[in-house]
Amino acid sequence: SRYKNLCVVGDHDQSIYKFRGANIRNILDFEKQFPEANVVKLEQNYRSVQNILDAANAVIKHNVGRKEKALWSDKGTGQTIRFKQFDSAYDEADFIADEIRQKSRDGEIDLADCAVLYRTNAQSRLLEDRMIFKNIPYNVVGGVKITWGAVTGAEKYRVFRKTYNASTKKWTGWAKVVDTTAVQYTDKTVATGTKYNYTVRCISADGGTYTSAYDSTGKTITYVAAPTISSLTNVSGGVKIVWPKTKGASKYRVFRKTGSGKWTKLADTTSVSYTDKKAANGTTYAYTIRCLDSAGKYAGAYNTTGKSITYVQRPTISSLTSPKTKQMLVKWAKNKKATGYQIQYSRSSSFASGNKTVTVKGASSVSKKITELTAKKKYYVRIRTYKTVGGKPCYSAWSAKKSVTTK
Repeated sequence: SRYKNLCVVGDHDQSIYKFRGANIRNILDFEKQFPEANVVKLEQNYRSVQNILDAANAVIKHNVGRKEKALWSDKGTGQTIRFKQFDSAYDEADFIADEIRQKSRDGEIDLADCAVLYRTNAQSRLLEDRMIFKNIPYNVVGGVKITWGAVTGAEKYRVFRKTYNASTKKWTGWAKVVDTTAVQYTDKTVATGTKYNYTVRCISADGGTYTSAYDSTGKTITYVAAPTISSLTNVSGGVKIVWPKTKGASKYRVFRKTGSGKWTKLADTTSVSYTDKKAANGTTYAYTIRCLDSAGKYAGAYNTTGKSITYVQRPTISSLTSPKTKQMLVKWAKNKKATGYQIQYSRSSSFASGNKTVTVKGASSVSKKITELTAKKKYYVRIRTYKTVGGKPCYSAWSAKKSVTTK
């Protein structure tokens, strides 16, 4: 262009939209077409540890015609990658289930910290089967689970689905979803807030012949995705839970539990946030959300693991003085459940810049003298409590700020 303000972002190691006509040459030849272009390589990865990236680099470097780059991370080396090859999908699913069960029994992991990632929806069937067989509680993220009774003599089953178009107010025709030998299937190709109708028909082992009739009426369900909590925060007076709006939900029900206890209802709300004001100082809670329809009935599944946080009560500054030149003395109320406290002070009333933080260890500490300040200047101070859980600090909300002018 005349102003030379063209900016292009792309990854030469990915070509996921080739089926839509995307051409990788647009990236590979960009510098030939625009020789004065400034190329910036975005090589830092903010999600994975270095061992994962090293493996990815080692594989992708064999691509022909790519531009050289090396992904890196500041998250450390991480655990060594284990690679295993199996003779069948059944063996693979069985191994995964055994690994999770054994490590959980040995106390090496918590079931809530385990996740199984798979490439295609069809892979979930064997994984679910093995989890059920080995009595491992699990949660499939997203989908409609269809279950039917076994039919004597049936070699396979074909699952069909119709979709309701809310705009035209018409159903589509029956479409094949999957062939399976099981008597259940989780359809994860669904969209939240959409109505579906399912039916199942018996077929031969090779899938070429129908061996039974089918229920032309089928069974209808509106799929509503299980909400995922986006944030848990200790705020003044409780724990604030936030989640994204879910299409198809009229209301949301907030649940809470401690440890291995049962989920307890906290409230129903039309909002996408809720503050639990009944949380007890120093206690760890798990929260989960479930959608409700207009009649107040459950409209979908929920995350059985939930998301956890330790509630730490917000402290109060009881006194802020300047006892001597270039000094200030901060005092606060004791929190018996605390591991320690953090004091933050700044010349900015909004704490937008120039902040300094001092950590005070020990629950019994209730004061801190801060020295080497600037004389006759106004300082703003706030404090928060922290409690170490599982080696990580859980912070309270910041206290209300107070100010003092130094001597």
